[in-house]
Amino acid sequence: MTNEEKAFLLFLYTETPLHAGGETGFGTVDLPIQRERITRLPVVQGSGVKGALRETLTPRKKDPGRENDSERDKAPAWINELFGPEPVQPKDETKANQQDEGDDKKGNEKTSMWAGALSLLDARLLLFPIRSVKGGWAWATSPIQLQRLQRDLEIAGITVDWKVPLPNEGSVLVGTSCNVNIKDSSGKSVVILEDTPYGTQSTDDVEKLAKWLGKALPNQDSYKDFRNRLPSQLIVMTDTDFTYVGELATEVHTRIRIDYETGTVAKGALWTEETLPSESLLWSLATVVASRKSGSKRGAADLVKELQDGLAAKTRIRLGGDRTIGRGWVGVQFMAKRSPEVGHDSK
Repeated sequence: MTNEEKAFLLFLYTETPLHAGGETGFGTVDLPIQRERITRLPVVQGSGVKGALRETLTPRKKDPGRENDSERDKAPAWINELFGPEPVQPKDETKANQQDEGDDKKGNEKTSMWAGALSLLDARLLLFPIRSVKGGWAWATSPIQLQRLQRDLEIAGITVDWKVPLPNEGSVLVGTSCNVNIKDSSGKSVVILEDTPYGTQSTDDVEKLAKWLGKALPNQDSYKDFRNRLPSQLIVMTDTDFTYVGELATEVHTRIRIDYETGTVAKGALWTEETLPSESLLWSLATVVASRKSGSKRGAADLVKELQDGLAAKTRIRLGGDRTIGRGWVGVQFMAKRSPEVGHDSK
């Protein structure tokens, strides 16, 4: 990282199921979610996260009679510098061209001539909730996801005091305070996840990891009990097992559209769609450079502070589709090398 570039992490906690739509379904699901090619684990593309952040931070017009619900008040300058200028709407194109011509005569730069200062990677899956016979659910993760997280933390200059636990095939690692395990008929400790039993091994490494992960959850008071739950419900699976549950243990919903005249399902209006379950945790690495807008004096640190303060005020964003049926409520936690103003310090 250079002095002109700041890096930080955004953690995204799904409070309701999340549908970030991927390619057209070729299997049993008509509308699948986005997935990584190499791991087949769920992701949310960076462009979607970036758009949701911009939408949340940009004020809406207060006029209830507006024709276009997406119309905005004039966005604060820092938003356009961080995310880039708003695209010109077709109906405003003539007006925009006239404005551009006027700007050219004054020697100013056209609004479409700078890129946003924020770069955002795809949000990757860190904790995945899996149905458990005991304890309701277990939060699962895997070595490869933790190693990728460590790599991103290093880029952001954040040091951690935990190391990646490495489970053996056919078993999972749990913390010393685990409460999702039971005794099988032979007296051995197992966890039963999605009706599949896994042997358990207890280690302080998982306990320490779970306590650190509490910092990645949103810092509202309503998350206090969830932070307290992590040490007793966190498990570390092998990469193979985690990929398996991440691919097959998502939620699939069947939806229909009713024909109002007949009161029955409209012809062809039956489909299935996939969602990432609520209580999942993702993370994204972000970098910010100094404003690229001509004449602006905002540096990278200034823009990061604006974003940090904006997220502290909003606490949640709406991400993905199906918002009118409650999908996509996501809690956000900001983590940087030093972030005392918002929630937890990263160290």
